Amino acid sequence: IPAAAELSAGDTVTASVQTETDGIKTTADHTVTAAEAGKALSLVVKETLAGEADGDTVTVWYTLIRSGSSTALDSDTVAYTVSVVASLPAPAVAEADSSAMTVDPAAVTAGITVKIPAAAELSAGDTVTASVQTETDGIKTTADHTVTAAEAGKALSLVVKETLAGEADGDAVTVWYTLIRSGGSTALDSDTVAYTVSVVASLPAPTVAEADSTAMTVDPAAVTAGITVKIPAAAE
Repeated sequence: IPAAAELSAGDTVTASVQTETDGIKTTADHTVTAAEAGKALSLVVKETLAGEADGDTVTVWYTLIRSGSSTALDSDTVAYTVSVVASLPAPAVAEADSSAMTVDPAAVTAGITVKIPAAAELSAGDTVTASVQTETDGIKTTADHTVTAAEAGKALSLVVKETLAGEADGDAVTVWYTLIRSGGSTALDSDTVAYTVSVVASLPAPTVAEADSTAMTVDPAAVTAGITVKIPAAAE
């Protein structure tokens, strides 16, 4: 309720919200205090819009009874349209194992490729920010992109310069993207997807049975029947 309503101590204010679907009016009453006089006032009406569909109308107004009076004055009404924002589908990581939901740091030395599905229904001029957040330091790394006409309606891949350096086996990596539609200002976050860092240990080197392991040489005369490659037990 704006300060222009010129509320005075003792005034009674009733804020009203009426929904289109059921026509029910929900209200909140308040008596203005001396500290609130002449100022803007906010009242919470216990209406959650449950059951309202996308495109329905919500009408809001307030009623004022001046202190010492019995005349109820209604404000002008204002109408809002219900806009149900559908959740954006989660992205995927190109370098990850999508079955095990793991990612090996060795596979992302150039960065993590965040794949945004075509179901996001991107349009030309949309702004997309791909985000990767690591568990160890909690740092979020991002990559921004403005969708071109050629990319509209298609899947989109963005490379985030996060190499998982310092992440340990078993740590979590959370990935999502944020979308601002062309001409809009509302930032919509996609569903998140979490991967587990899986550090694949390198396999120990083999040896050749017929070779001189000190000089690291092998004599052709010793391998007339073939070279015997010995795989160590450490390969498990």
